Amino acid sequence: MKRTAGIIALILLSASLFACSQNQKEDKILKIYKEILIVRANENDSLIANNKVEKILKENGYTIASFKNEFYNAAKDNKDFIARLDSLRNSLNKEYLHNVDSIKKLQKSSAQ
Repeated sequence: MKRTAGIIALILLSASLFACSQNQKEDKILKIYKEILIVRANENDSLIANNKVEKILKENGYTIASFKNEFYNAAKDNKDFIARLDSLRNSLNKEYLHNVDSIKKLQKSSAQ
């Protein structure tokens, strides 16, 4: 009986460690993806943007191919990750629109 309880406890501990590890990996992927989106939004020259993206990936231990693979694996059949990804995109879009509105207001007030 004690042995069975020990095995169950070990399985539960392993599962919880795996879940924490998976969440940390997803957090890292989303952080990197956010940096990539910001670079793409702020850089008009695609060659410069591509170089910056490659640098971000390299600093985080990825190549373009390995990051794509990790990203797709994290997103595959993972509604929570997709929801977090959508939330990230929406947040960045709101921030971008807020910044654009602020610039327009400044331009309008300086033109008067």
